[in-house]
Parts: sequence; C-alpha cells; structure tokens
Amino acid sequence: MSVILWGFLSRQIQVDMLSYDVAYSWVCGIEDHDHLIECLWVWHNCDMNVDPVRKENATNTRDYGGWTPTGVAAHDLISVEPLHIEASIYWPSCCGMHGFIRDGKYLAV
Repeated sequence: MSVILWGFLSRQIQVDMLSYDVAYSWVCGIEDHDHLIECLWVWHNCDMNVDPVRKENATNTRDYGGWTPTGVAAHDLISVEPLHIEASIYWPSCCGMHGFIRDGKYLAV
C-alpha cells in the first residue's frame, strides 16, 4: 500500500497495488462507510499514455503519469478485502491490457 497524489484530485488517496502495474483506490470522498463499486477506481501504469521525453526525465514511475483508470462501475463487487470483482477489466484506451481481479491480485488473461 502507498499514498499517492493523483493529478486529477486535490487530495491524497490510498492506493493499493495488485501487481507491479495495476493498482486500485477508493475515491468516494466519504470517510468510514461501506465501499461501493461506484467508488472503485482501477489503474494501470501504461507507457502508451506517456510523453517519451517526460518519461526519460522522470525519477520514478509516479513522476511521469502513465497511470490510466478503467471503468468498473458496472462490475459486481464480490469482496472488498481481499478485493474481488467480476467481470474482467480492460484498458481499451491504451494498450488493451485485460485481466481479472480476484483474491486481491491482478490476473492477466
């Protein structure tokens, strides 16, 4: 787990890593509540969305902004801890990465 300040938010949020390039965060804006699928953001660190010069000058992956969200609001939230959602997740706007989140892990297909 780590805390990252995403560029589109004005506050820091907790981000949990599912693999080296897939993470999730709960961005409901409400403290101490039951998580809903609509609050879940799933992210993929994709080089296809990165300016090559910006990436070359970055000191770590958080600096170059390759993190891309995918929509999961229509998915079923099976469990919060460990995270499990159905159906599969997909990033059509970048590299087309596709897989499942089960037992708190990202499983590529």
